Amino acid sequence: MTEKAEQRQRVILKFVAQYQDSHDYPPSTREIQQRLRQRFGRASTATVYSDIQELIQAGLLRHRESQRRATVITGRGRERVAAWQRQLEGTSDGY
Repeated sequence: MTEKAEQRQRVILKFVAQYQDSHDYPPSTREIQQRLRQRFGRASTATVYSDIQELIQAGLLRHRESQRRATVITGRGRERVAAWQRQLEGTSDGY
């Protein structure tokens, strides 16, 4: 996986977690795509889909069949986001 792909997947995972927490339902794929565009300037639907599939295979996201807004974060995904947050808090420059 490239560094850019890893960065996109971090943004996706954090965004899904934050969105679910504030809205009580997961974001749509289009909303995820819009977030990536804000962060990276562009993001194709195919790229977003591919990144989501990799996160699902890693057990960090789960897709609920036959439902709209079906991509939800797993407990393992939340643990990963919390670990990243702890890393950020432990550094002086935030990265």
